[in-house]
Amino acid sequence: MRNLRLKRFIANGGVVAYPTESCFGLGCDPQSFRGIKKLNTLKKRPSNRNFILITSDLKQIKGIFPKIDRARIDRLPHLF
Repeated sequence: MRNLRLKRFIANGGVVAYPTESCFGLGCDPQSFRGIKKLNTLKKRPSNRNFILITSDLKQIKGIFPKIDRARIDRLPHLF
């Protein structure tokens, strides 16, 4: 039940705080214009600034970056 509420919250443009190694991060659904707009407002940053994209699996970026070819995606894990 709790995860379902969180999924709905994020899907509806919600912004969440999550712990990192040294501080808390703020995040949203990267495909949600509403969430990105809220995130920019909370961070007081211009809308033309880039974001860091954090994912647990490279398959998650397919819909976000559809034009990246498979060879580049396969090289990504070796860069880190």
